[in-house]
Amino acid sequence: MMESRRQDRWLYIPVEVKVREFKAKTLLACLAAQRGYNVVIGEAHAVRASLHLLPAGVVLEKGVAPSKEESFEKFKHLGNRVVAWCEEGLVFFDDADYVRRKISRDEINNVDTFFAWGQYQADLIARHFPELKNRIVCSGNVRFDLLQQPYREVFSEDAQELRQKHGPFILVNTNFSHCNHRNGENGYVEVLRQAGKLNSAEDEKFTSGWMAHKRCIFNAFIPMIRRIAKEYKDYKVIVRPHPGERYETYVELFETENNVFVLHEGEVIPWILASSVLIHNGCTTGIEALLLDRPAIAYRPVISNVYDQYLPNSVNFQAEDEDDLLTALNELLNDHAPSGRYVRSEERIEVLSQYLNGFDGVSASGIILDNVDQVVSSVKTKNRRPWFFLNSLNYRYYMKLNVLLYKLLSGVAERGDYSKHKFPGVSEKEMRDEVGNIQSLMSFKTELKLYPLTEDVFMVTSADQ
Repeated sequence: MMESRRQDRWLYIPVEVKVREFKAKTLLACLAAQRGYNVVIGEAHAVRASLHLLPAGVVLEKGVAPSKEESFEKFKHLGNRVVAWCEEGLVFFDDADYVRRKISRDEINNVDTFFAWGQYQADLIARHFPELKNRIVCSGNVRFDLLQQPYREVFSEDAQELRQKHGPFILVNTNFSHCNHRNGENGYVEVLRQAGKLNSAEDEKFTSGWMAHKRCIFNAFIPMIRRIAKEYKDYKVIVRPHPGERYETYVELFETENNVFVLHEGEVIPWILASSVLIHNGCTTGIEALLLDRPAIAYRPVISNVYDQYLPNSVNFQAEDEDDLLTALNELLNDHAPSGRYVRSEERIEVLSQYLNGFDGVSASGIILDNVDQVVSSVKTKNRRPWFFLNSLNYRYYMKLNVLLYKLLSGVAERGDYSKHKFPGVSEKEMRDEVGNIQSLMSFKTELKLYPLTEDVFMVTSADQ
């Protein structure tokens, strides 16, 4: 039975891509609960569908793209305030394309505070939407808090298990959903169309060129992987596809390679920590490797000033052909690497600091929650919906029934296969383990409590509330 509660500050945190967002947003939920919030966290569709059943509060959204507009208006109609960041606002290849695809004037106008990854993104948005300048906060992102101490320790056990299970391995992170989409050859274009992001001939032309460029890189990655597998038989080569990719493509391509394994298990950070070296092209994991002090190589067999993503390539050593790559691998794997060539250096950190705030001792979580504290004070008490049903033994069934009815009456479709692929579910045990690990790591003075609300949705709160 749920206890009577005095605290009336509510924070809602939808999670869309589990392997990318789940641990970081759970950390934020725990830190917010220590501040006295009731935090509702879980699969994005389910959290949003539960909002009409719960007290008004602050909704933390992961984007302000044009497709979000109707949702934000519904949230505000229920008395909620909305704050947001853009999950894809750190790594992009073209300013104008990013603003056109990812930032909607109508949508960002519905946001009380927008949390920018760093000064570059903040300045870019302010130039295009000068009226919003005072609502942009340079916070960094919670995902990168997890790369710092003490938070990084939440990955230590998983990383050690990977080392024991796989031995030494070379990690290849791919990012080719443009040409290897899990929904088929035209899957990427269809996703863009359904999201309303292909609205002109210019959009179509740009996307076509981008996909062709990614196909060229993909075609160069396959023989590269085969060659390093042949050259380094004492190492496993673990290919980790992007969540949007067709996993089976790589299984089929490497079925005859005895030391190539295609795996996409858990979050990427433990894999980076456990690896001997990371190979990527234009992937955020290159930045994560830098901050984790792990060696990384940006493999760039095809280069475009139009379509390549600058930041993740620029903060790692760059190899432009297979011979360059093998020379680098020989240095790294034989402990002959010159100091700073493949890991953190002053020059790389200087580049990164232009794009990313909240690292090297600064907590993005703290900046974000300080601003949420200000926003939540404007939530009107009269707009809060009753939650007395939470004291009932049957509150879970009440929630499940009402979420289902809400979806039916509002025309909200069930999640498709792609959405389920991005968030395959979270059990109560998994959620309790995550919260428990964070609580132990942070030595919180007050115990955290966890309540399941409906499928894939939980409430985290402090025991003394």
